[in-house]
Amino acid sequence: MGKFPRHKRTKDFQRMVLQSRDIEIILTVYENRFLRRDQIERLFFSTTSACNQRLQKLYQHKVLDRIYQPVDFGSSQAVYALDSVGIEVIAAKCGVNKKQINWARRHNRVENLFMAHTLGIAEVCVSLKIALEELGACCKTPAK
Repeated sequence: MGKFPRHKRTKDFQRMVLQSRDIEIILTVYENRFLRRDQIERLFFSTTSACNQRLQKLYQHKVLDRIYQPVDFGSSQAVYALDSVGIEVIAAKCGVNKKQINWARRHNRVENLFMAHTLGIAEVCVSLKIALEELGACCKTPAK
């Protein structure tokens, strides 16, 4: 796969078939509202490159939206939220019409403090889920 622009989608991408792991990623992003790339990687991938490639496809196909927070120096890590196709997947998985899900793309644009708070809560959930899985416990978050 070639290099895609960081902040915009391109029409030059390959067809994609959603895998079961993709569905799990979509559900987890839905449950948490926002997840950083490293959180998704820790939950679902063994390598950063595999994570980045799959998230790039999910972004290019409008399954996930990608947000970059402003930083004082360097470059920020991508934060992922649901996008229009992702909502269709959630609706199908939950057996409801997508209009019944309270979502609009503008809801992905929030104040930095709200984003930081939401990502902090997500970090606790991700860490707890990984710890429970390492202990052999089954951890299932209820659907919204």
